[in-house]
Amino acid sequence: MSGFEASKTGDQAVLGASGALAQIWRSAGLPVDALQRTRLHGTAQGFDSSFAVADAAQSAIAAAALAATEIDLQRTPDVSPQQVSIDVQHALAETTGYFTLDGERLPTWAAISGLY
Repeated sequence: MSGFEASKTGDQAVLGASGALAQIWRSAGLPVDALQRTRLHGTAQGFDSSFAVADAAQSAIAAAALAATEIDLQRTPDVSPQQVSIDVQHALAETTGYFTLDGERLPTWAAISGLY
């Protein structure tokens, strides 16, 4: 299996970041060969979640960056296309924030939050 395919576990597809990127890319109708210019790497640490937050962040940022390289390729076809490399820890860092209201830090969890 290449890095840009989904594997099947029971009734659920397990995409991983590369599979998610490929799905985003193909659903947008963009040239599939461009996916070979991406490198998704690193290990997610310190962002435990029951959701695939690391895969979502890494694949979304990679898709945006790769799309930018495609625009650049259209503008400058005589130049070699750029490569995209996304470290998952860096992608996760971009998803964090520090919020206050009237100078007070808000609770990170509320009873209504449930699983979310």
